[in-house]
Amino acid sequence: MEMKLVTQETDHALAVLCYMAGESFSDCVSARDLAEALDAPYGFLRKILRRLALHGIVSSTRGKGGGFHLLVSPAEVSVYKVMEIFQGPLYVTECVTKTRVCSRKKTCPLCGPLNEVGVRLSKELDGITIAGLVK
Repeated sequence: MEMKLVTQETDHALAVLCYMAGESFSDCVSARDLAEALDAPYGFLRKILRRLALHGIVSSTRGKGGGFHLLVSPAEVSVYKVMEIFQGPLYVTECVTKTRVCSRKKTCPLCGPLNEVGVRLSKELDGITIAGLVK
């Protein structure tokens, strides 16, 4: 068994954004070119690009010379933001989720410290931007 902090979707989304940030900010890149450059399945990248577009990170242009381009500065997109888009909020343990309250929350010695770890980790990941990754 292994523990993953970053899923395959998030990893590919970060790779897409880093690739696009490395190109001219306003240039369009086709999904096929991205798939080839990143050695990733075309359909998988299309799904990722659609979700990034839904969240206002990229936009698409149809037709000749079309493709996807960044809508926001790479300095404004953090690793944490991308993780939230593809994985939801970061919780180190289930006892601190907003939808479920653990019956041992008041007496559990792990709840407080693990919640603090989650808060610190979220802040650290929020401080890493796409612009910082492509330097």
